[in-house]
Amino acid sequence: MLALFRTNLFFNSMLLLLYAVIVRLKSILTPISYEIKESDTAVSHFIYRILPESGWGQAVVGIFLVFIQAALINRFSIRYKLEEQLSLIPGMIYILLSSFYPALLILSPALVASTFLIAGLLQSAQIYRVTDSGFNNFNAGVCFALAWFIHPPFFIFILTGFIGQVIMRSYSLREFAQYTFGLFSVVIIIFSIHFVQDDFSTLISKYFYFQYNLYDLLNWDTQKIIKLLLGLIPSLFFLINYTKILSKRVILATKVLNLVFWFLALGLIGFLLSLNQTAYIHALFIPFSILGAILLLRIKNPFIEEIIHLVLLMTLFAIQYNLIVI
Repeated sequence: MLALFRTNLFFNSMLLLLYAVIVRLKSILTPISYEIKESDTAVSHFIYRILPESGWGQAVVGIFLVFIQAALINRFSIRYKLEEQLSLIPGMIYILLSSFYPALLILSPALVASTFLIAGLLQSAQIYRVTDSGFNNFNAGVCFALAWFIHPPFFIFILTGFIGQVIMRSYSLREFAQYTFGLFSVVIIIFSIHFVQDDFSTLISKYFYFQYNLYDLLNWDTQKIIKLLLGLIPSLFFLINYTKILSKRVILATKVLNLVFWFLALGLIGFLLSLNQTAYIHALFIPFSILGAILLLRIKNPFIEEIIHLVLLMTLFAIQYNLIVI
């Protein structure tokens, strides 16, 4: 099956949509809609007023959204030639991971906000090639701010834009201001909405209060263990293989991969310190898919690649259809 995604052609790209339908079919067969909460942000409330209320409708939107996110990740990997062969494998891995267990099939604010994290990462990487990076810096600020205001735990990824400026080109106060202006343009709009709605008092509790704590080692249960392993083990694996992943790279690819590793590090910090690990798992799938594709495609034997993919796919279906209960 991996052979279908080894070539960067339009037809193969559309096959990713079919792949998304297959691995997320459970969300259509037994649809569950996301119920907007009082604690959710004003931006989330606005988005979910536009989205279908039915579980089936949200499942269809979720499939298309994950497909779009996968396409953006593929564009990111192909544009900067992060793999030895240009392929659609990163997007395929992202679709697989983002559907791995039932809770991930829900069209949650974290899934919606991940779209803006990917877009922000794209904009941050693009500043290397342009003479005037003002447009990209501003857009990156807007994207990361929107991700934060849709899903507040993603606040930590605002640092990605500042780190990207240091990694991708010589740091300058002017570019710092451009990125900050992008952030604050969204902040001002959101604050104005709350002010007009006479809801200014909830700003701190919704956007600036985060339940960070060290992972509770004394209160184990099956779901916590699985979530911990799902986020921690791949992160440590990629960090251990940092030198191998960056070996024999041109300067641009090295800089972009360093930015991806910093994104991974920020996500891992939030994941380990948060009381709600699910809040960060969607974000971690972004670097997992990019870095995982690099290592997967370095395996010389295609049969081993197919076995790895088949094992992951069968595990996904076993979890989704309750053959493995978590």
